[in-house]
Amino acid sequence: MIRILHVVSSLEYGGGVQTVLYNYYNNIKNEDICFDFIVHGHKRGKYEELFEAMGSKIIHVTPKKISIIKNIKEIDSALSMKDYDIVHTHQNLSSGIPLLLAKLRGIPIRISHSHGYKKNSSLLQTIQELPLRSLNNIVSNYKFACGKDAGKWLFGDSWEENERNIIMYNAIDLSKYFYNQQIRQDYRRRLNLHNKFAMIHVGRLSDEKNQEFSIEILEKILSIEPNTVLLLVGAGDNEEKLRKIVKKKGLNNHIKYLGIRNDVSSLMNAADILLLPSINEGLGMVAVEAQICKLKVLASDNVPKATKLSNLIEYLPLDNNINVWIEKIINSKLYDRNIQVNDTKFNNYSITVQAQKYEEWIRNKVENNRRKEIKSI
Repeated sequence: MIRILHVVSSLEYGGGVQTVLYNYYNNIKNEDICFDFIVHGHKRGKYEELFEAMGSKIIHVTPKKISIIKNIKEIDSALSMKDYDIVHTHQNLSSGIPLLLAKLRGIPIRISHSHGYKKNSSLLQTIQELPLRSLNNIVSNYKFACGKDAGKWLFGDSWEENERNIIMYNAIDLSKYFYNQQIRQDYRRRLNLHNKFAMIHVGRLSDEKNQEFSIEILEKILSIEPNTVLLLVGAGDNEEKLRKIVKKKGLNNHIKYLGIRNDVSSLMNAADILLLPSINEGLGMVAVEAQICKLKVLASDNVPKATKLSNLIEYLPLDNNINVWIEKIINSKLYDRNIQVNDTKFNNYSITVQAQKYEEWIRNKVENNRRKEIKSI
């Protein structure tokens, strides 16, 4: 049995990291590969039942912000419970402590995985983050990232893909996102989008996802295209604030709050353009999914260019005149979604392809380490 301990913030449904791990685990031969999890906090996430059904053990620990001493002790106790081959952390700058404990426990394969990217960091913030980055780099012996920008952000500008620096794509079942005219018709009927121009914004309702900008676009575009609606997909702390803004602007009849959904691909079929005006964006997987669905994407230039898999996506600065955004959106109405899109780059995001690569990597590294251990006896 190959045992891997993943360290995550939560296993709540809708999180990007959690979804990636579920997709990979669900697509590898997990009869002899076991994913266990350390979760920060004691709230049970919706993914827990799914992982437990596949044989995973979920270990909840005290978050650092409550007690760093308890956090360290509980993580160390979890590491001692089983003979883990790999510790794979998914907490960006906070990954150093569990990896240090794993190193002290003699766990041979220690992966720090960068899921984040922030375009603009102040000098003060860079200095404050330096100890965390240094610890992370020292105690990890493999450095994973969802893309090159994420790798350089966490591990330094010298990070380049090689034997120890691995891009692990946020892979998905591509077939679920293929454009389907029948699904489009069905969902537009369900959502009452007949004769409507539908913009969609998918993401956590938070400051960094910048739904306020999408609402501002909606307000201004209605004078040109009065049948426009905005589909807000997601939940978060800003929901009440956003609802107040929408009500104050008199836009209630032009916005649909759709919450957290498991049918995002179908909603993308129903929509006419995806807005992604993020202030910060780790990768922007939703932009990848949209392109697979042949949906036009208008994103801020804070979204990593690794998301450019086709000519369907365009990037604009947030400080641009908003009329430039609106002009691009109006022009997108001329796009025919039935045309052929060059999809050669999409294979990087195929879970079938990427899960096989991850599984082969795991088996090779673990077998090599076990041979070394036998020789040293």
